[in-house]
Amino acid sequence: MGSLGGAEANVFITATEMKKRGHRVGLLTRRGTGRNEDAWRDLFGDAIYWIDQDAYESHASAFGADVTYVHKWDDLASLADIVESGRPRIRMVHDHDMYCLRSYRYSPFSRKICRRPISAYCVFPCLAPVKRDREGSLPFKIISYAAKKRERDLSRKFDRHLVVTNYMREELEINGFDSNRIEIFPPVPRAGANLQPSFSDRNLLIWAGQIIRGKALAPRAHRGHPTLRAGCPRRR
Repeated sequence: MGSLGGAEANVFITATEMKKRGHRVGLLTRRGTGRNEDAWRDLFGDAIYWIDQDAYESHASAFGADVTYVHKWDDLASLADIVESGRPRIRMVHDHDMYCLRSYRYSPFSRKICRRPISAYCVFPCLAPVKRDREGSLPFKIISYAAKKRERDLSRKFDRHLVVTNYMREELEINGFDSNRIEIFPPVPRAGANLQPSFSDRNLLIWAGQIIRGKALAPRAHRGHPTLRAGCPRRR
């Protein structure tokens, strides 16, 4: 709960728009971010639930949930409960965390993009379970291959998966997701015949993410194009 990054912004905006349309919204979360939490309390009111205090089904029943919307959630027990509940379930997928133990889907050695589904290859030779940890006492942490595969398998049972690009749709298909359940919702207006830039006659590429290696912002990605990089500073 609270502001932090893109995932939190997606949840907050989605809940805000649903509430504007007359729906009652509730939040099931693991912890607070300590940032702008008052706005979240104003939005969700007394319908904020903590997964460490009770199981998903207890919270969902108390709230009277009809639909469950999931974003950036790896708690296996509650994911299994969501699948077994019988309620319509939707998952927003905006990054690779659900099916990549290293999260960023390229080799740290060759810098080549990975196009494999999660499999034993991730353990060896990829060594993906060993992941950098900038916040812990050690410079790395161990990610469970079995848990990540279980998260992927449970998520495949959701009724709908929302992505923002064709590339992300392909990533889900590589991991065995039903293409008929995947919907693409770009976060920007679709290009049309009447959509013309008004600021200049050049094509400008704007980067609006963190400028870190995991975001794959590389010179070869924008060679030959003038680029304005409006990125966020690295989290400390």
